[in-house]
Amino acid sequence: MSEIFLLDTSVLIASIIEDEPARPQALALLADVGELHGADVLGVELANGLMKAARRKRISAGAASEALIWWGDAPWQLHPTQPFLDEALHLALKHDAHVYDLLHLLAAKACGGQLITLDARLVTKASTMRLGKYARLLK
Repeated sequence: MSEIFLLDTSVLIASIIEDEPARPQALALLADVGELHGADVLGVELANGLMKAARRKRISAGAASEALIWWGDAPWQLHPTQPFLDEALHLALKHDAHVYDLLHLLAAKACGGQLITLDARLVTKASTMRLGKYARLLK
């Protein structure tokens, strides 16, 4: 069985926005990862991130739409997060974290995978929650 890597929104945004410093690493990961895995909230977060980027003039509205079409057409294996809402809420309150970040992390744990992110704060928080083996910073 091959390793499962769930991608978070930060990696996808970096692969789309041309001036993102981590774009080369994000594009290389997408080219090499094999199967595309993510939490089932990934599309909503991606749309929100693209909206923010368009408002900040980092991407055109057309390019944002094209990115969402790509996302929708790609063969994503999406992992459910609904069962982890309560746990994510409690962890977020205890560790000053974001619920949506913890949903990605808990989805990775549930499928025995690893969350790949550009969010160093999340990786650090995961370690303090004893979930560090389920999160990895994209380098």
